[in-house]
Amino acid sequence: MAESSKSPLIGIVVAVIGLFGSIAVAFITTQAKFSHELQGKEVEVAKLKHDLERTEQRLLEKHKELDAKVAAVDDRLRKLDAQIDVATTVADKLATYGGRMFRIIGGDK
Repeated sequence: MAESSKSPLIGIVVAVIGLFGSIAVAFITTQAKFSHELQGKEVEVAKLKHDLERTEQRLLEKHKELDAKVAAVDDRLRKLDAQIDVATTVADKLATYGGRMFRIIGGDK
C-alpha cells in the first residue's frame, strides 16, 4: 500500500518538474528573442535621434536665416516710412506755398 501512495506523488512531481522546465525554456527563448529585437531597436532609435538632431540643427539655421531676412525687411520698412513722411511733409509744404504763389500771381480770379 505504501508503493501505491507514492506512485501518484511521483507522477505529480514529474509533471511539476516538466511544467517548470518548459516554462523556463519558454522564458529563456522569449528573453533571447526580446534581447535581439531590443538591440535592433536600439540601433534604430540611435539613428532616429541622430536624424532628429540634424533636423533640429537645420531648423535652427533656417530660423536664424529667416530672422535675419525679417530684420532686413523691418529695417527697409522703417526707412520707407521715414521717406514717406519726408515726401508727405514736402508735398504739403509745396501745396501750401504753391497755392499762395498761384494766388499771388493771380491765378485765382
